[in-house]
Amino acid sequence: GVSGSREAFVDDMNARAAELGLEHTSYANPIGLDEAGNHSSARDLAALTRVLLRRPRFARIVDMPEAQLESGARPRVVENRNDLVASYPWVSGVKTGYTAGAGNVLVGAAKGPGGVRVISVVLGEPTEAARDQDTLALLRWGLARFHRVRVLDPRRMLAQADIKYRDSTARLVARRGAVLTIRDGEHIRRRVYA
Repeated sequence: GVSGSREAFVDDMNARAAELGLEHTSYANPIGLDEAGNHSSARDLAALTRVLLRRPRFARIVDMPEAQLESGARPRVVENRNDLVASYPWVSGVKTGYTAGAGNVLVGAAKGPGGVRVISVVLGEPTEAARDQDTLALLRWGLARFHRVRVLDPRRMLAQADIKYRDSTARLVARRGAVLTIRDGEHIRRRVYA
């Protein structure tokens, strides 16, 4: 109904994939089942997930262990097929799947200290247990690659500046503190312009 026909909808999906720069993604049907011409790469799935997680409603939905649906004849409870969301508070989504061609798939996401968010993509696993185990290992590894650094401390002087027409200097301090979350190996450089 959105595009007028199933084929037109798939064409729209492929056009959107191209707009997002998903170079190794091609849709042949709207539901992701095995079919000639239907494929994606781990890189493209991670890139698409990064875009989708910027949408607060999407991020909230994929982070729910279960939801109660009020539509239909009676309320129904649906459970998230990604059991990691319910088992690990720091896991925040995203999508499970299985087809004979793709095996067990899980696009995972996790939130760490300081707002760090990492995404993992596991494809072709023989079992859901293996899929979950590898996802947890990747998410933990990704989160461990970040640390917090205090870059500004209002209690410490950053520099001194000469005061024009006086024989004195002014202590330059930050108005408020700042802490950044950075990746291992990344360096922060502070510059003070007085």
